[in-house]
Amino acid sequence: MLALLSREDRFWTPQQIYAELRTETVPIAPSTVYRILHKLDELQQVESMRSEDGELLYRIGGREERHHNLVCRRCGHAERFTLETLDQQAVRLGRQFGYTDIECRFDIYGICGNCRNSPSPSVPGEQG
Repeated sequence: MLALLSREDRFWTPQQIYAELRTETVPIAPSTVYRILHKLDELQQVESMRSEDGELLYRIGGREERHHNLVCRRCGHAERFTLETLDQQAVRLGRQFGYTDIECRFDIYGICGNCRNSPSPSVPGEQG
């Protein structure tokens, strides 16, 4: 599964991972994909985030530094970026209301240049 996630710097749904593994004739159950992803997330081998509709998405890489993502709605490609001012404001606001262990999650969704220039969605079943 890590080899699959390492192929492209993009976010994958568990269903996409399962489908791709099945095309490679890997005998695996959907529930096993979910369990492995959960464990990899705990071990910080993958990064997880929620899509616009609340679904968990995964990509290779730990959480080595605080960052945000610009994610393509069609293909899942993601660019990491940092916004120190936003992170600092989030911590300040959280502390103002008595919160600790504050984490700011700010992700931007759009259509990447490759998908914008292609006539159909880059990932089967995905919509633009």
